[in-house]
Amino acid sequence: MNQYLNLNVHESKTIIEKRAPTDESVKLLHELEVAAENKIKAAIRLENCIIDCVIHKLYQHLSGDTHYIIHFRLNGKDFETRVECSEMQRARSGLSYIDQIVKHLSELIAVEVLMVGFNKIQDGTFFT
Repeated sequence: MNQYLNLNVHESKTIIEKRAPTDESVKLLHELEVAAENKIKAAIRLENCIIDCVIHKLYQHLSGDTHYIIHFRLNGKDFETRVECSEMQRARSGLSYIDQIVKHLSELIAVEVLMVGFNKIQDGTFFT
């Protein structure tokens, strides 16, 4: 006598397909990012920055150093700074006198301009 066992098993399984982003979805994401960035840029209001500057050059005959006294006005606020340029310092840094002055002055202006922006962010008035 042959005995057979018939067993029927029914199983349900959900398959989740994970696909890499398509070119179209990447393009759409990029468009959304650009639109968001443009919206942020449109919300920022910039005021005019006016800079007036006068530079005095003083040559120190005993030391051979050149001192530059820089007076500048940024948005109505007066500043004064000094840059001392020596041949030894120039040889060590590789910067010319003008490059040294530009570097020093740009750092001062950047600090002043950025602090105004940071203060507006902390006050909550940057986007109003």
